[in-house]
Amino acid sequence: SLPVLAVPAPVVTLAPSPAPNPARSTATLANTAPLQPRPGTRAPTGVAVSGTPLVARLTWDAMPNAQRYAVRRGDGANALVERTPANFTARELLDTVPDPRVTYRYTVVAHYGDGTSAEAPAVAFTSPALVNPTGLAAKDLGEGKVRFQWQAVPGAVQYRLDGTGLPNTGQMEPGTSVTLSGVPAGPASWKLTAQYPGNFADYNAASTVSQVVRVLPSHGRWLNKANGPGDPASSFRHYLQACTETAIRIANNSLLDCPRSIRALLSTGGVGTEAFSHLTEDFLWQEAVYGNTGDLGFGRRTSCGSGVKSGIGPVTACYSVSHGSAPGEDGFADPAVITDAAQNSSRARTITVIVKDPRGMQFMVYDPGVIASSYTHFGDSRSTGSIILDTEGSKLPPQACLACHGGWYDPATARVQGATFLPLDPSQLVFAGGPGGRAAQEERIRAINQTIFMSGPSAAVTKYINGLYKGMVYHPGTRAVDDYVPSGWAQQPGLYRSIVGPYCASCHLAARPEMNFATYGNFLDNAALIHTAVCVARTMPHAEIPFREFWTKDTGVLYLPGLLAAALGYRSCP
Repeated sequence: SLPVLAVPAPVVTLAPSPAPNPARSTATLANTAPLQPRPGTRAPTGVAVSGTPLVARLTWDAMPNAQRYAVRRGDGANALVERTPANFTARELLDTVPDPRVTYRYTVVAHYGDGTSAEAPAVAFTSPALVNPTGLAAKDLGEGKVRFQWQAVPGAVQYRLDGTGLPNTGQMEPGTSVTLSGVPAGPASWKLTAQYPGNFADYNAASTVSQVVRVLPSHGRWLNKANGPGDPASSFRHYLQACTETAIRIANNSLLDCPRSIRALLSTGGVGTEAFSHLTEDFLWQEAVYGNTGDLGFGRRTSCGSGVKSGIGPVTACYSVSHGSAPGEDGFADPAVITDAAQNSSRARTITVIVKDPRGMQFMVYDPGVIASSYTHFGDSRSTGSIILDTEGSKLPPQACLACHGGWYDPATARVQGATFLPLDPSQLVFAGGPGGRAAQEERIRAINQTIFMSGPSAAVTKYINGLYKGMVYHPGTRAVDDYVPSGWAQQPGLYRSIVGPYCASCHLAARPEMNFATYGNFLDNAALIHTAVCVARTMPHAEIPFREFWTKDTGVLYLPGLLAAALGYRSCP
């Protein structure tokens, strides 16, 4: 097929040149017959022609006593025309031809000082086919920037890039690389053509490349749904109530008393059955150490226990020490860093306590205090009226906690109602020693999930734990199902594993039944709400790490917002 010509835009396609007329060609050549040299005058030898598209390269041997050379060009239908300037003495000429489809004839003439000249036999030049760059590659740099690189094309004077984020006229580039800014998010594709002299280019065979562009969009305040940001007065009343009525005893029976300085002397053996002796009478504690890269980005050493408190009834409590880099610091949410942190090699960041009894739930946060000989020794730990969970800064409990644990704050009782503990899914956690480190924590996590299962959680949490352990969570040694997909998602396991499981399920297990996403049908029933929250208002996912990953994680050709939109029956997101 013939190349497409752009001289200038709009692009037009040249019609094939008419076949040469032998009679006319003969007459033309006769009118421009080679010059007749005098005896002893020599025509140039070694005449050769090569070139790149639209550029002929003529070379010849130096002729003794020649004072200058002339190169003449014709196409069989037109007279030969000299292409060299006056007094041309070089032995090479680069000549741009007007049409890449025409065969041109060149002659080289040597001129001597005595006024004589001699012309070499004609050579023919047909322009090589127009070619486009090879090695075209695009790399998403984030924030709407894409870097392009390609191999140089001999003979090209510049390159034209067309595609996503560019005007209809494309963008001309003199070199072999360029970085575009302001490229819209989503799947994108581009074409690249080499531009030759005269603005010729083969647009039909342009080099192409595709790339998913990932951009972190503007968003609502994280951990702000559905109870708002809270207020200091409510947080204070909640803390005061929790600390007055909940006797939490840590090692050597020191009372964890929120309004005052706390002396939490934990043994160097860690927070466990021995170190964390009891919350109330006859509590049984279970401990696990893990990192959660998809949640809040911390390494955690968590203990959960349950028992019966006289005059109150069943009580369940979980106590967690979070470790690792703070939000925004190097190493934040890095699996290698947060698992090392949980293994005592980094500082603690926060201590959180959640207590549930028949009257409701209480959420408390403490700073780690003074770290003594090991990370497990906290001196003078104090209650804090806020907690830093993301790069937006301090958040107020209990409202920030309820963004994922569900429920609502009841000002009349200063307690949280309708909230739930959440399960630990080993497949979504990371462990010291990599995947092999899971074995050391498997039984510990099962025991914690058993405690949560017994705490009266939401129906969705109960069903999730039951499925995760195939109804055997009460049996020691039972291993959680790898890469678990709830039975309600059996018809769409790919969608669940790609989006719902990592970015939605954990917190929605605590949501109201009509939007707990426990089944694919429940998810579709909320299609309009999901699309608005994720793609329009951008309030979901509502924690920083899931939000960033949903929009910017490199998942290859799979674009998560686009996949979500299609699954919900929408054309795009946003």
